[in-house]
Amino acid sequence: MKKIMVSVSALYLVISFLFMIALAPIVAVADDHGGNHGGGDGHHDSTKLKLGRYAGQLEVSSNGKKINAVLDLFYAQVEDEYPKLKAILKLTLGGFGSAEYVSYVYENVLFDPQAKTISFEIAGQDLIISSTMLHGDMLMGKFLSTSSGASGAFDLYFVRSFEVAPGDETKPPTAPQKPGEGDHGGDHGGGGHGGGRGGRDLDSNSVPIGASSVQALSGEYRGQCQKEQIILQIETMRSRGSGERDVNPFAQNRIVGSWGHAARGNNLGMRKGSVYSSGTYDFFNGRLALSGKPSNLQCEVQGASMQCGACTLRRTSSFEEIYSPAKAGEVPYSERNFKLNRSKYALIEGTPEPKVIDGTYRGYLHHEHLNQYQPVTMNVVSFYYQKLPHSPRQLYLSGSAEVNFDQVAASSEKLTYRIDRRPWLYSNGGMVLEGTGEAFGVVKEWRDGLVILDWYSRNFGRVGTIELLKGELPQLPQGLASVPSITGTFKGGYSIELRAVPTDSTEKEPDNPYYPMFVSGTTLAKGSEVAIAIKDGVYDFYSGALTFENQFENYFFGKRVNADQLKLFFTGNNEFAYPIIEMKFTDFYRAK
Repeated sequence: MKKIMVSVSALYLVISFLFMIALAPIVAVADDHGGNHGGGDGHHDSTKLKLGRYAGQLEVSSNGKKINAVLDLFYAQVEDEYPKLKAILKLTLGGFGSAEYVSYVYENVLFDPQAKTISFEIAGQDLIISSTMLHGDMLMGKFLSTSSGASGAFDLYFVRSFEVAPGDETKPPTAPQKPGEGDHGGDHGGGGHGGGRGGRDLDSNSVPIGASSVQALSGEYRGQCQKEQIILQIETMRSRGSGERDVNPFAQNRIVGSWGHAARGNNLGMRKGSVYSSGTYDFFNGRLALSGKPSNLQCEVQGASMQCGACTLRRTSSFEEIYSPAKAGEVPYSERNFKLNRSKYALIEGTPEPKVIDGTYRGYLHHEHLNQYQPVTMNVVSFYYQKLPHSPRQLYLSGSAEVNFDQVAASSEKLTYRIDRRPWLYSNGGMVLEGTGEAFGVVKEWRDGLVILDWYSRNFGRVGTIELLKGELPQLPQGLASVPSITGTFKGGYSIELRAVPTDSTEKEPDNPYYPMFVSGTTLAKGSEVAIAIKDGVYDFYSGALTFENQFENYFFGKRVNADQLKLFFTGNNEFAYPIIEMKFTDFYRAK
């Protein structure tokens, strides 16, 4: 019996050794930043795939439309069999900071360093990526949208790596660097990324591309039609419904709007109006279909103009100016200013005892898009588990993570993410903490008493980093903005009472797993004593967008400016003579 056990153990070691040999190229890809920065010529090994953020454009072959795109490529190890690359591709309508976006998750990405080709798993995805080649610091390939039939090519430039910085202490943000003076030159020796492709600074936010020809859809459009002045207003909001990707590439968003003939003497549409409560938008081909009463509407969208039957309309105002202050060609990004001192905590070597990693960890998620901080509490429990007879025992962990709003460590305004059972892998990179929810973390470092994670949203892409300490919540330094609580009463054109709807799980609808903070409450018009209930509201805290609808189908669109201010546009509603309210934003301030 002992001989049999020894043979089984020996076989296990041989198989493990062969696995390590087979996976050497994959591990080398993930470790690109370790040994691939040497030399003084400012060039890198072109067979190595850099991990981090790529940005550029997709171009539709049939019509030349260009769509801004951001690809986050990272290294992950879900189970103990092998590590793999994952990617999230986000397409934005308008600038890179637009609140109108759709995302695609590729769970398994394969890189062939000899052929310099990248393969993206396409199971369940509307956007199929193929024929992708690594060319210097660029990814070049082709795409096909199964929902629209559109196809074309893309060029994505490497713009940022997300390594754990060598320093431990908190540092103020550094000044913008000149090309060839990247962070990696001094830390890794001899120039590293310096110069890159054409002398461009790779750790920058700028992408050398033209403006996106697919602009944000939300806004007001006007034009002459059959001797009448027409006004069309369109608003979009994050959807909580089913994905329906087979018929609608824009399915992660809901579209509403109104159409009317301008009344004489002012800019309000008061007669022969239509109300649109839903719609589909094939932004690849520019086809917009709005459903409502008393009639539907179909339009062809081209840039800031659209053709709706015999009517030609041009956009006269847009929401994007308040959502996306970033410059054209610039991907919004902010450095984390609040960093914990890692040198005080020893990196865990090998497999620790459960008590070393068990416990409650508290810290902050830094939103790189908004430069805001959000309290996070992570509870971890670990245990030994033996998968097969005669196989060695292995340490597993599970738990949950709570993301809270404002600077409150334990409030009802939170989102909860389950962490499924995971084998303990390595303390310094790749281990994924996730359930079936909308967001997940990838461990960068796990030290005795400190954990650093990269946090990703399946719908937004990379959100930022989380730094957690075992025990009490660290104090957030003054002057750093937190993701604000949405609960409260705000007064402007209306009196609005908002309440965040507590949720105990982010796992509701797997077809469209977007679980922002739900919003309820009431609205009260000036001069009225009748409060109107809010029946549907969404706070997209990744982009700052806030939208809700009351029971009389008045829609409110805008963003959360800070803890005490909202900036909103609200629509009218009258089924018989639909009034189109002038599209302008009103400031709402928290009632004291």
